Amino acid sequence: MDCTSIRNTVIKENRYDTKAEKTSEKLIRNSSEKFAFLTIDKQKELLVRLTIYRQAYELLDAAFIGNKVNDEVISVSGLIYDQKDSRFERLILELYSLNP
Repeated sequence: MDCTSIRNTVIKENRYDTKAEKTSEKLIRNSSEKFAFLTIDKQKELLVRLTIYRQAYELLDAAFIGNKVNDEVISVSGLIYDQKDSRFERLILELYSLNP
């Protein structure tokens, strides 16, 4: 996984101070204990997964879609693209409503 924004945020270089980088930094800060002892590659992988979960939880805030997810009418999954291997990994998401 070698997304430029993810890589720049993890290694703290060549940053452009974009909204995506700021959001990624917040995810890292909020999960700092999980990032502390990981290699750079594992940090990038974790950040990608956390980003997908963050985006999925934003869907829960959208009334129509969020209701369908909460009612288990539709399910949400993520795709992680690995450029080195030219393959996708499907990430099955278990989402829990923040508004029970």
